[in-house]
Formats: sequence, structure tokens, C-alpha cells
Amino acid sequence: MLTATALIFFVISLSPTVNFDAQHHLFSIPYPRFILSAWGIVRASGRFMWVTSFILMAGAVCWLFGVFQRTTAGNRAESIKEVPGQKKTGCRAEEGGRKRKGAGASLLLPCLLLCAVLALQLTDISGELERRHAKYTKEYTAVRLGESDPVWKEILQDKSKVHFIFASDVTNNQTLMYSVANCAVDNGRTTNIFYVAHDASKAGSLDGIEKELESLNDESVYVFRDYDVTLMRQIGSSLHYYRVYSGYVGLTQPLAGQTELDPWTIPISEGEREERGL
Repeated sequence: MLTATALIFFVISLSPTVNFDAQHHLFSIPYPRFILSAWGIVRASGRFMWVTSFILMAGAVCWLFGVFQRTTAGNRAESIKEVPGQKKTGCRAEEGGRKRKGAGASLLLPCLLLCAVLALQLTDISGELERRHAKYTKEYTAVRLGESDPVWKEILQDKSKVHFIFASDVTNNQTLMYSVANCAVDNGRTTNIFYVAHDASKAGSLDGIEKELESLNDESVYVFRDYDVTLMRQIGSSLHYYRVYSGYVGLTQPLAGQTELDPWTIPISEGEREERGL
């Protein structure tokens, strides 16, 4: 039963994309969409390997315990073996004491090995735990855009602007994402992305962004991050761009009284260069 469970979780843990290393792609497995969606909840399918690893670790500990127990039992049997022509010495109480002492000795080495492995594991992951703690304990403050930003205030006055479209993966700028999402909810508008699960933003909604950008329309407000200047340049003059809180917006029609930006005059930040490999 445990072997079957380990094999099942091993198969599930296999990534749809198989690489030799970071640069050499070997092949992809065309899993059904519903499987990819389920995997997206945990972000990395490799985490299913944990179950297989725990089963293997538990089996290894049991095997080691058995080996040491048999070795100790064999040594004890040799030490109390009756010599021909001599009477067996000692009493039952002494023999019981030796058994307890031998059992304790057989447990000592496996326990020491487990403690050493645990200490090594904790040391190995301590840096990553600190990085994750710093990342996920950070506070994000959503700003009421309609009250604080003049561009957003004018956009919200136009009732025909009913859909806010994030033009890229906005989940790494959660201040912008939550601010725009709150603005949409407060004013009866919709967004194309919201961070519900990893797959909801990565594999699901991002697939539709390209189609949204291919068919620009007057009813949508296109939201860009600070790291999307390259994308704005690619779209070009099809949109009118304006600086807003924590990013930019693009509209098919100009806003009266607001300063329009030319993407080619906006410098590309080091963060964007690093993200896009420029």
C-alpha cells in the first residue's frame, strides 16, 4: 500500500516540462487542463514528492532500526553462548538487564543519525525560510485611487470604462493589484486578474492577456506596472499613456486636462531590465 502511494505521488510530482538543466528543454507532457489547474494551487508540482520522500525516509529509519536490532541481538547471543563443559552463568534478571541495555544501544545510533540529518536540513533551508518570512509578512496597503489620483478620478467619471485590464503579471506588485481591484469593486467595474491561486494568475488569466492587447477597445483601461515600459513601447501609439499611482494606464482615447506620456521618453528601470533579461 505504501509503495503504491509513493509511486502515485512520484508520478504526480513530475513536472509537465522536463529539462536537463535550466538551459536545455527535453520535452513537455501534455497534461489535461484540469490537472494543471489543480497543481497550480500548490504552485510547484514537485511538492507532491514530499509524500514519497517521507515514505522513503520512514522506510529507511525502520530498516536501520531493524539492522541495528539484529546486530545487537546477534552480539548478545554470542556473548551468552554456553561454552561446552561449563555451566551457563548469570541469572534471568542479569539477562533482562543486558537486553534492555542492548535495545537502548541499538536505538542510540539511529537517533543520532536522525538528529544530524535534521540539523543539516534546518541549516540548509534557514536562509530560504528567512527570505520567505520577509516576503510574506510584508504589509500591502491598498490606496483609494478615485480619491487620491486625478487620472483615476477622471477615468471613473466615465461610465463607459467598465473593465480594468492588467497588461502583465501584476501579482508581484500587490500594492497596485489590490488598489486597482478595490477601485473596481467600489465602482462596479471588473478586472481580468486577481490573486486567488497561483494558477489563476499565471497559467489561466495570463494566457488571455495577449488576446486582450490584440483587440484594444474604448471600454477598457489598460493597467501597466513600472516594469512594463518595454511592453508600452511595443503597443506604441495605439494607446494614450498616463502616469498613475504605482504604474501607468493606457486608454484608446485621450484624457482632457491630463499630461500624456510617450513611452520612449520613460527610462527603463534596472528592475525591468533584470526581469526581462534586457
